[in-house]
Amino acid sequence: MKKVDFKTKAISVRDNYVNDAAISVNSATGYSIVKSTAMVNVFFEEVVFEFIRRELNTDDDLIANKRYYISKSYLANKLGTFQVSGNRHCVLKTINNAAPLFFDIAIGSKSTNKITLAQVTVFFQKILNEAITNSEIVTSAMFDVFLDELSDPLKHDKIYIDANSLRGAVAGYDKVHDIKVANRLLHFNNVFGYLPHIINESPFGRKYYKGINLQGASKRIRKDAFPHAIEIDINSASNEWLMQQAKLHGLNYSLIEEFSQNKKAVRIAITIGVFGEHHSEEDFGNIKQCITAIGFGARLGNTKENSIYKILRTKVNCRKFMKHWFIEGYYKEMNEIGKAVYKANKDQLKNVDCLYSVNKKNKKLFKKAKLMAYLYQHFERNVMDTAFVGFGSNIKLMVHDGCYAEGLTDQNIVVVKRRFKSKGLTVSVAGQ
Repeated sequence: MKKVDFKTKAISVRDNYVNDAAISVNSATGYSIVKSTAMVNVFFEEVVFEFIRRELNTDDDLIANKRYYISKSYLANKLGTFQVSGNRHCVLKTINNAAPLFFDIAIGSKSTNKITLAQVTVFFQKILNEAITNSEIVTSAMFDVFLDELSDPLKHDKIYIDANSLRGAVAGYDKVHDIKVANRLLHFNNVFGYLPHIINESPFGRKYYKGINLQGASKRIRKDAFPHAIEIDINSASNEWLMQQAKLHGLNYSLIEEFSQNKKAVRIAITIGVFGEHHSEEDFGNIKQCITAIGFGARLGNTKENSIYKILRTKVNCRKFMKHWFIEGYYKEMNEIGKAVYKANKDQLKNVDCLYSVNKKNKKLFKKAKLMAYLYQHFERNVMDTAFVGFGSNIKLMVHDGCYAEGLTDQNIVVVKRRFKSKGLTVSVAGQ
């Protein structure tokens, strides 16, 4: 009998999903099976990439319950739409309805209302668990949207770290999130020979970075990545600027000064006043965000559009926060300073587009909070740039109102401190 060889190919989990989802899309919309298959393939890859990207911005306890913060708006725009018999369909919604990989839990969490908390299916969690162990997939997921920036030396910074130091420190980390971030950074450092930090310039004046970066990592990771660097930080930068503005306009700032000098104690007292003695670390962080928001023009209120309400989430918590004696006085001082700064600067900044927002009636409104943020962030950037003139080669990483520097002599540090003092600021120097 003649021997017959059968050539077979193992069907992957992805292949099964793509085939089943394509059939479901075809059945639901009438889109051809060939085009549906191609579309589902793209959908699958983009969704995997988005969840890998967002994993680093999601709390570990959420991921343990198969929940992730993702940007559905990014996914929807990236995947686009398709048309069948005159009807237009959203690719993201259509495919995920036909063969769900995830479903929404809450919209409007985290930093913007574009971020959705999503629950993944058991099947998709297995896919993600495999994907994050694949070096090629992880690299592509993190940098596929930054190919243009990586090819242009003016659009990214090359941050050089001590990989051996960071690698040796990871074993001692007790936070799962820090371990994930550090290992991801080490992976990219191995791929590129440095850490590419994609520049994301804020129209308000700050220099941020997109994607995974040391600026957004924990202080412990930064310290281990730069073991020989000293950390230079402006002391209470935003409060010092506000006090300068108060002095300029002859206004009271006693509570702002109290907060500047005893920041942690004040935050703890207010957190206890709102949440009680048995508050969580998240509660403390939320109070910190609320106080910062007030500093840049946020109004006190419990409407759903108000930033304080978005942070504290309930009218009860908002009321306790707003009625706290310190917050009432602090807010009054901030409000008076904001009015004076707005009045003094609105005419010369009236043509700055980023200071406007559009209301529901499509009318442009000039915002006091945005003007305050604009002036402070430009002040902060100018101070940092001026203080380190001539020492650029010593800077390992800038972090808004601070930096990590190597090779500065004691005399160099005296010069830097003198420059900050000329701007009415003091700095702390750690690691000398």
